[in-house]
Amino acid sequence: MLGEALIVEETERVTVAISTENLLLNAYRQSCFGLPSLICVDTTHRLIIEGHCCMLIGTMSPTQNFHTIAYGICSHEDTAAHEHVLHAVREAVNATVADRAAKKMRV
Repeated sequence: MLGEALIVEETERVTVAISTENLLLNAYRQSCFGLPSLICVDTTHRLIIEGHCCMLIGTMSPTQNFHTIAYGICSHEDTAAHEHVLHAVREAVNATVADRAAKKMRV
């Protein structure tokens, strides 16, 4: 889980972001190609209609391949959910890259 879960008890809303170290490094690796990192979010229309709010967050490579960075799970898809998930992903990517650089590990 990336960061803290966003829980709003009054409205019964929960939002979390999940990922792995390797997936988070996909965001950094994209910037190594000299292109700006473009974050793509797919909220999969059919899942939303059926009440399963799942956000797929990733980046596109120069060869037009989608590389997953993280997933967002939320009880209600709204601006607050998107902001929370994207902020958590950004912080986790920065922390992962900084940690690997400090340990002199290959990124």
